[in-house]
Amino acid sequence: MAAVVAPDMSEAAAAAARLALSSAGLVFWSFQLVPQVLKNARRRSAEGLSLALVLTWAAWAIPFGAGVARNHLAVPFLIQPNLFAFFANVCAVQLLYYRSQSPPAEGTPADDDATTDDADPEAGADDKPAAVLADGDSADHEWAVAKVGDNEEQQESHPQQPVAAPAAIAAAGNDDEARSRRQRRRPMTVAEAVIILVGLCLIIGGGEVGLYYLMLWLDSSSSESVRRISPVIASAAALLIVGGLVPQFVEIWRTRSCKGIAPVFLWMDIAGGFFSTVGLLFQPPPFDAVTAASYVSVIVLDGTILALG
Repeated sequence: MAAVVAPDMSEAAAAAARLALSSAGLVFWSFQLVPQVLKNARRRSAEGLSLALVLTWAAWAIPFGAGVARNHLAVPFLIQPNLFAFFANVCAVQLLYYRSQSPPAEGTPADDDATTDDADPEAGADDKPAAVLADGDSADHEWAVAKVGDNEEQQESHPQQPVAAPAAIAAAGNDDEARSRRQRRRPMTVAEAVIILVGLCLIIGGGEVGLYYLMLWLDSSSSESVRRISPVIASAAALLIVGGLVPQFVEIWRTRSCKGIAPVFLWMDIAGGFFSTVGLLFQPPPFDAVTAASYVSVIVLDGTILALG
């Protein structure tokens, strides 16, 4: 019986409470990203959501899933990280897909050319040199002299702009070339997005299987120090789930906004952390302080994002 359980509580009651709380946490943490997926699809944009966050959370399933298989936990504990990783990968693909669909930046070389071509065609005719105009009759000569005087007055009131330095001209050319490349960027197709999603899921699944067999090999080692590596690998999941939120805070600082994040997603994440933390209190001793700390950290960080929003 766990030390935190009341003395008069039977082991069966503690097991029932542990199962109920853990199951609730699994449900919330399996589908917490679904509201974010729906929000991205409704806005046709995933801006404001950190790509590093969702990819790190998808990678979390590798050590967690391998650890669950190594410890022979119940099947729901194995399903949960894979569902979570799937929806995290969906968010990542949404980010890539919608970014590729965004229109190019305003101000293109073609627009600049059009502006030049649309200039007044008669402007150059009025600015003919006086020497050319003076070759005509006296009336034309007087008109030419008057025109030259007008041009001098305009130059005094509107001095000629200095000629751009060669370095500035080269920089402008590079900007035009970069802008042209962005224009030529082909948007990602739905088929390509699906292929990327399948590839990411295969990487996560293959990583889980590979790490599982690596942990079994480490456990079978005759060296005590080698056998201690497996628990360390399993605890890396706690670091990934908490560390993944750091890039999201960077994204919030960069955009000065939390509008890209679905509040329901954060509330479900908090609920999953709460039920999972309480469920640890009913686990047999020793108390898993590292896992509990990771759960509480998720609750605190999610609550901070909600407060910032």
